[in-house]
Amino acid sequence: MRATNLPGHPGAYPIVAPHPWPLACAPPARCDGAMDRPWTIDPHRRSRLARIIEALAAAGHTARLCGGGVRDRLLGQEPADDDLACDAPPEQMVMALERARIRTVPTGIAHGTVTAIVEGEGFEITTLRRELATFGRHAEVAFRDVAWEEDAQRRDFTINALYADLDGRIYDPVGGLADLDEGWVRFVGEPAARIKEDFLRILRLFRFHARFGRHPLDEATLAAVRQWAPYLTHLSHERVGHEWWGLLATARPRAALEAMAANGVLAVILPEIGAMPAEPQQNLYHDRDCRLHSWHCLVALGAMEEGRYARIGPSGEIDPDHTVACAPLPRDPLLRHLALSHDLAKPLCHKRDGTRDRFLGHDRVGAEMIARQLRRLCRPKGEQEVARAVIRHHLYLLKNDDLYLHRRLYRRVGAARFALLLALALADGAAMQPHVWERCARTLLPLRDTFPTWDAPPPMPVGGGDLLTLGVAPGPTMGKLLACLRAWWEAEEPPPDRDRCLAWVRDRLANEENR
Repeated sequence: MRATNLPGHPGAYPIVAPHPWPLACAPPARCDGAMDRPWTIDPHRRSRLARIIEALAAAGHTARLCGGGVRDRLLGQEPADDDLACDAPPEQMVMALERARIRTVPTGIAHGTVTAIVEGEGFEITTLRRELATFGRHAEVAFRDVAWEEDAQRRDFTINALYADLDGRIYDPVGGLADLDEGWVRFVGEPAARIKEDFLRILRLFRFHARFGRHPLDEATLAAVRQWAPYLTHLSHERVGHEWWGLLATARPRAALEAMAANGVLAVILPEIGAMPAEPQQNLYHDRDCRLHSWHCLVALGAMEEGRYARIGPSGEIDPDHTVACAPLPRDPLLRHLALSHDLAKPLCHKRDGTRDRFLGHDRVGAEMIARQLRRLCRPKGEQEVARAVIRHHLYLLKNDDLYLHRRLYRRVGAARFALLLALALADGAAMQPHVWERCARTLLPLRDTFPTWDAPPPMPVGGGDLLTLGVAPGPTMGKLLACLRAWWEAEEPPPDRDRCLAWVRDRLANEENR
């Protein structure tokens, strides 16, 4: 496989030999691969789970913890919720639980899933099942005479096909323990078959790869991804957005994101990023095309998260001659997304001016594009407005060294947005020519320590109600007057108080009358 679409990637993914899968495993401390980790469950949750398991056992059924909750506990993490699998058909599960006075909700009874409510907490319980026919999200299932091993074969990844009892005895039909210990993310069985059952598994693959993977994905898996990636358009925007933001929240998303780009996934779900043209950027500041530049901004953020402000060379590697220590940057999925998307309007605004490339207005056009993009990803409206403001002003700090202008921007956008703008400007400058990095390290990097000590930006002391009192009618005229007042108020240092603002409005109205 060629890796030309992976910015800074050293080469192609290797083909991985088949993995020997044991049929069952003892408790973690005695498993193949030596996963010697403690097994702990919150005492309150354990008592609720015990009520469910005991109620089902009293009716002759076996229930075990399953899936991501087992996986996370083996990694020493308390999962957000716990799911169970049971060898009883759903109707019998409901009868057994109701005999024990446990309320049930038929959340997906056609597919064998009910939710048991214990002390206000819900636990999904799914009957062991085989899937007779599947395509996309639709499946025809059967519950009769299904063994635990057969149930495991229908699950998505080996590390999710784990079962456990409350004492931590692990049932591992497909080798998930060894894969979890060694850092492999693999589908259960044939990758294409698992993907056809649910196209969302393509996105889950890369999210889990970013979170758990320590090896490249194998070629058979990537071939199946490339084959079925066009079908991602059948997923809802909510589901795509959930997986995308989950991936960006992982500690090291770069390898997974690059694999998504190289195998056609990003071009489907986020074409502004995945299919961005490699527009040239020959000018005084850039030394790579706009697509590589955006990817390398993400690499620069990763270095800052590790406590290094480093220039990223055109090959995507850290430049050791232009690296200094800095306070670690907190991990922020929105900031990572903005790093990949901050120049998404450059291909639309590109013009050749003699011997240099120019992108006039890409900040304004990009601000509207990012707002639409986040709306498509079903992000909250407030976050859409934050992203719009950050992209609109993302060039300001790079263009202006004056501390007075920095404070002016701080007052205009507020502390939270200023922090995003500053981090994005530093990452932006780190993916340019050395002299830009040097200026950012000299003038912008110290701001990370100083701007939190600045006074909180005050609200503008005059609003629409005050203009109504002064006789200004609601409508476009009032809106324009408020915009002019805000521009004047933001430009003054220190910020004018209420009396000065009202005086400015009266003078402006008097001048309008005298025209």
